[in-house]
Amino acid sequence: MPVETKLRLASVLMGAVPDARALIRRRDGAAILAGRHPACDVSASQLRLLAFAAARRCSGAAAAVGELRDVELAGALAPEGAGLYRRHTGDGREERWLATTLPPVAVTHLVEEHAERYGPGITVDVVADHDLGASALCLTTETLTTETLATEPLAGAVLRLDHAAFALVASCLIAELHDTGS
Repeated sequence: MPVETKLRLASVLMGAVPDARALIRRRDGAAILAGRHPACDVSASQLRLLAFAAARRCSGAAAAVGELRDVELAGALAPEGAGLYRRHTGDGREERWLATTLPPVAVTHLVEEHAERYGPGITVDVVADHDLGASALCLTTETLTTETLATEPLAGAVLRLDHAAFALVASCLIAELHDTGS
């Protein structure tokens, strides 16, 4: 995946997940940490501006992005593979996050198409960033309390969440490939 696309997807996820960070590796070996935390080298807003400028082919943006070797998410988002990230919330919920370059209407269609896979207690939210041409998706379990765990063990709820999330990731990837191929 081109660094420019990784930058767009990381930016949309950082906009949707307050405690997400991105580790940016430059071609010269330097590493830059981006995010909302004061210790970060670059703010999430600055990274988003670079992603926006690169997507719009603004002068200077191509040179800046050309200096980047890789962009990977960090902080509260732990990679699960295939562009899916895990996040635990303080109130006992599990989240799975992904980002896509599909248009929001296509994302909404895929979410509705897979609704039967989510089952009870799983919700899906879509956060569209029209300027970046990308969307973040969050699949969330209900708060896992003693009462809810009595009806379904934690492992079962998380397994169901992962199954739904990976199915949605696969559908998005296939739709993206079809979209770029036409």
